[in-house]
Amino acid sequence: MTKNAEAILDIVNHSTEHLTAEQIYHKLRENTGKAVMATVYNNLNALCAQGLIHKVVMENAPDRYDRIERHDHLICSKCGKITDLYLDDIQ
Repeated sequence: MTKNAEAILDIVNHSTEHLTAEQIYHKLRENTGKAVMATVYNNLNALCAQGLIHKVVMENAPDRYDRIERHDHLICSKCGKITDLYLDDIQ
């Protein structure tokens, strides 16, 4: 895994928010001093494909990225805020 991929994985795993690619890009720049948006997107796609992070797709909003951990999301239909829900299986 590249240093950028490790840094992005660390950002996502330690965030209490569901970050967009742009937010991750800004945090990566803060941490490393340099970053390119294309690198962020490429690494996010690779990390998702490897099952190391999860992409949260929302209608009319940028995709957001989240850690891999068993939980669900509650998304406000008015403001788009995402809240994590930790529930036992409710089948």
